[in-house]
Amino acid sequence: MLLPKLLIFTVLAAALHAPGRVGLIDKAYRWKFPIPYILSDSLDLNAKGAIHQAFEMYRLKSCVDFKPYEGEKTYIKFEKRDGCWSYVGDLQNGQVLSLGSGCDHKAVIEHELLHALGFYHTQSRQDRDDYVKIWLDQVTEGMGHNFNKYDDSFVTDLNTPYDYESVMHYRPFAFNKDPSIPTITTNIPEFFNIIGQYLDFSEMDVVRLNRMYNCSSSLTLLDQCAFENINICGMVQSLTDDTDWVHLKSSPGSEDHTLGGLCRDSGYTMHIDTSTGNAEQSALLESRILYPKRKLQCLQFFYKMTGGTKDRLVIWAKMDDGTGTVRKLKKLHTIWADEDKTWKIAHVSMQMGAKFRYAFQAVKGDPANSGGGIFIDDISLTETHCPAAVWRIQNFSSILETADYNTVLTSPRFYSPEGYGYGVQVRPLSGYSDYTGNYTGLYFHLASGDNDIVMQWPAVNRQATIVVMDQDPDIKLRMSSARSLTTDLTTVNGDQLIWDNPRKFGTFDPSCQCYRGESMGWRNFIKHFDLRRRNYLKNDDLIIFVDFEDLNAKGVILQAFEMYRLKSCVDFKPYEGESTYISFTKLDGCWSFVGDLKTGQNVSIGDRCDTKAIVEHELLHALGFYHEQSRSDRDDYVQIWWDQIIPGKEHNFNKYEDDFITDLNTPYDYESIMHYRPLSFNKNPDIPTITTTIPAFNNVIGQRLDFSALDLERLNRMYECTATHTLLDQCAFEQINICGMIQNDEDDADWVHTLSSTDVKDHTLGGHCRDAGYFMKFDATNKLVGHSALLESRILYPKRKQQCLEFFYRMSRGLGDQLIIWVRRDDGSGTVRKVGKVHTITGDGDESWKIAQVTLNVEEKFRYFFQGIVGSSNTSGGIFIDDITLTETACPNAVWRIQNFTNLLNTIPHGHRVQSPLFYNSDGYAYGIRVYPNGRINSSEEFVGITFHLFSGENDAVLEWPAVNRQVTVTTMDQNPDKTLQMSNSRSFTTDADMQWSKPSMVGEWDESCFCYRGPEFGWGTFISHDQLHRRDFLKNDDLIITVNFDDLAHLVKSEVPTKLELSSNPQPAEDNFERPKVRVPRAISDPCQPNPCRNGGACVIHQGRAACRCVSGQAIIYTGDTCEKQHFDGGILGVLIGGVAGTIALTVAIIAVIYRQN
Repeated sequence: MLLPKLLIFTVLAAALHAPGRVGLIDKAYRWKFPIPYILSDSLDLNAKGAIHQAFEMYRLKSCVDFKPYEGEKTYIKFEKRDGCWSYVGDLQNGQVLSLGSGCDHKAVIEHELLHALGFYHTQSRQDRDDYVKIWLDQVTEGMGHNFNKYDDSFVTDLNTPYDYESVMHYRPFAFNKDPSIPTITTNIPEFFNIIGQYLDFSEMDVVRLNRMYNCSSSLTLLDQCAFENINICGMVQSLTDDTDWVHLKSSPGSEDHTLGGLCRDSGYTMHIDTSTGNAEQSALLESRILYPKRKLQCLQFFYKMTGGTKDRLVIWAKMDDGTGTVRKLKKLHTIWADEDKTWKIAHVSMQMGAKFRYAFQAVKGDPANSGGGIFIDDISLTETHCPAAVWRIQNFSSILETADYNTVLTSPRFYSPEGYGYGVQVRPLSGYSDYTGNYTGLYFHLASGDNDIVMQWPAVNRQATIVVMDQDPDIKLRMSSARSLTTDLTTVNGDQLIWDNPRKFGTFDPSCQCYRGESMGWRNFIKHFDLRRRNYLKNDDLIIFVDFEDLNAKGVILQAFEMYRLKSCVDFKPYEGESTYISFTKLDGCWSFVGDLKTGQNVSIGDRCDTKAIVEHELLHALGFYHEQSRSDRDDYVQIWWDQIIPGKEHNFNKYEDDFITDLNTPYDYESIMHYRPLSFNKNPDIPTITTTIPAFNNVIGQRLDFSALDLERLNRMYECTATHTLLDQCAFEQINICGMIQNDEDDADWVHTLSSTDVKDHTLGGHCRDAGYFMKFDATNKLVGHSALLESRILYPKRKQQCLEFFYRMSRGLGDQLIIWVRRDDGSGTVRKVGKVHTITGDGDESWKIAQVTLNVEEKFRYFFQGIVGSSNTSGGIFIDDITLTETACPNAVWRIQNFTNLLNTIPHGHRVQSPLFYNSDGYAYGIRVYPNGRINSSEEFVGITFHLFSGENDAVLEWPAVNRQVTVTTMDQNPDKTLQMSNSRSFTTDADMQWSKPSMVGEWDESCFCYRGPEFGWGTFISHDQLHRRDFLKNDDLIITVNFDDLAHLVKSEVPTKLELSSNPQPAEDNFERPKVRVPRAISDPCQPNPCRNGGACVIHQGRAACRCVSGQAIIYTGDTCEKQHFDGGILGVLIGGVAGTIALTVAIIAVIYRQN
């Protein structure tokens, strides 16, 4: 077997046979689809994106598919090792595919995957000497084995001719000693410049692949049509419109797009003459019925409008109307004619989840002034993303002929989905050349835009992808050239960040009235030889696609996990190959399947979904809970205003019969985190879709703070939880047993269980309840200095290694009195007796209730205890403790108690703020927060605003700047004494490379209050409403308590899923068995398809009055089985989410040679 380290560019090894030729004959090494894969943490980010792009090419051009690894015995693991190489065929027990430096190019990955699928290099064919000559004397020593040819008893060419254009063919100068002397030449000289292309699969590559694996159709190509056949691809004319589209043969002046009028008696388009008839007459051309597997499609076509400027071309979708009939129309896009009478390209995004047709409507604008008509040609419909930007450069051949090294073409300004402005520059003659001739260079840059004030700067960790389109009418035969780069903190001219706001350092461009930043890209993007050889310049147009996509919300998910562990017995663990799991992905919106689907499922945490409460909400769905307003008795409590709901969203307000869902014998819960807000899915921003029968609850429904008490009761009843995972102890001293605490027999005094009084009110109830409200008191009056009392907890058994002891305390008239917190541990013999001092609090004259949070780090059984010590003989007061909670979680970095907050609400003007003290986090960063009691200046006066900022501190010289990838979490504390019932409000964001997170002494303002620099603030104008503050225990004793964490998230960057199996040289076939789960179809009260009865994302259609389900699939999701129960998702619960709609939507990424800054 060949060793991978023997090759640099591509190496292959198979079982224990001698290496072979084009395709392995032995079917034992053929894969079953989809092929499980793992993306190693060692891979570059660009490589991960390019892998997904290569997957999409396989799905588009064959039936080969890939899925994330889920514990299977056989899989491909992509790693960054030395060079680009792969084993040949399925080794049956897992194998590595290496993508080293410079291998993160779509075509290179296609090449390596063809090896993994069982194919050798083209020049390894037994008949290769008829086509090429190998100059072994010019081959680098030790690399000669790469040029071997092999016997046809081991491999097969699948009855295909020698393919000079194959992506599996070496280049002329592969492994050469002398850079000017080739190792391979072609017997026919014209093919010398063709061998070794790295654009895409050749036509024969696709033929061989589909023959080897018996592929009869593509996975993502739904439809394509060049209108070359008389059946016009099964399209139909409408019977109710005014006229028809005509199948028109190419002629001078009316050339088709497919062949450009170059072929006699061929080259057809569909055409409508807009110079006859009446204005507004139209013709409708519909596709055949199509059955999507995904929920996202891109319709691409070419069109030409040669008539009047009032003509228009409208693209429609005709969808299932709910009865199984495809008749419900939706307008998708309208194109108006202009003065440009040439062929243009169009892309229209679609989101069809069930059977549909697409349709073209040509509308005559002004026949009297029209001298032509509307043409369409070369249609393709794929289940992929449409490109974000398209740039068509006309007359490019002429530009190439006249260009010099200073010629630069600059694109219009485009906008990304996030709102960044950007553009592309083309250098027709880049200055780079090789044995084939000159190259054209393409370069990406940012441009200032309308949204810059709200954008994140610098714009790092975003992937720019540029594609030069091969305009072959058969999308499976296109060999488009694509490359990508990922933005980072690269600087030029000293400290100027390339991807910073172009307004800072960019050059003003009058053509767009914008600033254009520095350009980065590739001087060897595409050969002039390839431009002229293939269909890159059809109609002399160079067509360029550009995408700029964001590559972030893991910390918030972990926070939600901690809330479940604290308040229930529900727990979570990283994925380790189990058959059932939750994959958190960034898709469109915030959503989840309901219940455990038994074979893995997605929870989508899309844009603006990254709050703790939303994640808790979605996880409750995954745990089996529907929305509160779905209860069968909901009409007794709320009214649904159906006429105010956005059309198409009505199903979200369905209620379900109580033989399908259960309320677990709990009352209707207005405060549930599962309840919709009054304005959910509303047409009019001021008119609600839900109101409560009792008006006082209108302001309660839809809270997104935390679980309500009934949410927890239902969760714990459903899962029979008797204890939580992280709550070790809590005590409000309301019971006579004082929570099992004990007094010490050897101290000087005792703590006394004391009832709240007018003079001393407890913290739990604030003295508001007669004969209730207890606390523990150590009376220091008339006691000697140093006298003390000890109060010990019961013995506790931790499951983790870190705990947080939180309690409220009060020290009255005892300046110098001390409250010491101790831990008594197992001494190694099983006896809890070994003591350690943890924390000391000294009386300071403030006699109000305060909060304390003390970190414990105990691994074995222990007790915590409080020691009160008299500090002065003049003491006439005491020490009080109440509302103790011990959790196995980390204590917050900082706690800020703002007293008399109601007074601040009444006196501080809108837009004014209160400044916190300076805090330090565990890394040494200094920071603070600002509270706006009546909102920030541009926010509502009915909310409290909170912002975060950095301070300069004593550690700044040794800290990392800017302070990137750190999560800020701010929590306003609900002071309910029962930790499980608290509904504290938390918000988080993660710092990035923006200069506002740089050293405050450089970017901040001097603050006299701390004698330090205060950096720019960032946060929330509407953190929590005044209504919520007053409704719950946020203002107990009129104190607002805020906790802050500033944590490093570096430990969440890794995405690799661990494998269970080691690689083996003795492969055995593996077969996965799936057990069909029992599926109960939900019954809606009205529409049989509402709620959707189909499991695993199945599409519901109504057939003969009954609901029927059709399985659908996604780009990284495969569904099979009678109830679509067999499905495969990306298994990394904390996996890196790459690009756009990350995780399950593949990126358009591409080659990488050398990325250059354009001079």
